[in-house]
Amino acid sequence: MLPILADAGIPLVGHVQFGPGRMFDDNSYYFGAAALAYGAAALRFYADEGGESISWFLPDEPSSHAFTDTVLEPTSEQLGIDYATVYYDAASPNWAVLAATAVSERPDVSGSIAATDAQCAEMIGALRDAGYQGRILAASCVGLYEALGDDAVGVDTDADHWHPGDTASAPADKRAELEEYAAVMQAAGQGNAIITFADMINLSRIMATVEGPVDGAAVAGALRATTDFDSYAGPTISCDRSVIPGNSACSTDLLFFQVQDDGSVEAVTDDYVDVTGLLG
Repeated sequence: MLPILADAGIPLVGHVQFGPGRMFDDNSYYFGAAALAYGAAALRFYADEGGESISWFLPDEPSSHAFTDTVLEPTSEQLGIDYATVYYDAASPNWAVLAATAVSERPDVSGSIAATDAQCAEMIGALRDAGYQGRILAASCVGLYEALGDDAVGVDTDADHWHPGDTASAPADKRAELEEYAAVMQAAGQGNAIITFADMINLSRIMATVEGPVDGAAVAGALRATTDFDSYAGPTISCDRSVIPGNSACSTDLLFFQVQDDGSVEAVTDDYVDVTGLLG
């Protein structure tokens, strides 16, 4: 699809960079955090929390091995963390065996930055059953409390935007945006669409800067000229390829949250985790 869109002069706009081809596509723009940042920011977060050893589960695929070799291990070395990847069969992971493997090394932090919602639930359950006592990261997984009940309490998650269910943690301007979003969703009888909702507002505001006819080239130019843009319910973003040289993501910023006793989530970072110097 990418060369077809480029030939047609139509920019691709999205949120998360699924697939390495999109990370450095000159015609793509992603308002969310760079894929590379999900590993680096989590390592930085746990290093700041005092974690000294981390073991994460990743699918046994070439992209995971490359991510470990080029991002996770070098970043861990910079931060002074003892890091290991435990690879799993994405089609049929044996979480009991995987959890036992991870727990045997007694890492301060375990979990995954790549598991699906269903895999996160199985992974957490297996770690709890194995008696694991360290911190657990379930990355961007949702519905953990509904799936696991009390076993989900204390599990960490991440997001590149403030959470609609935790408006108290957000800065005042972002709290107002989250409240606006909640009101619109309630009126529409919908929910759980904060990323798409925010991205559409961001895109509309960027497109509003176009002077003259609005076509693919004009929109691409407006996107490329976007710097220090205050994104809706999110961080300041820049889509001019300055965040990571040549990378199509407009941000590297991530927040971390933790599942509470009542099933809600609450921010455990008061601002976005800084990965300056860890990616480039």
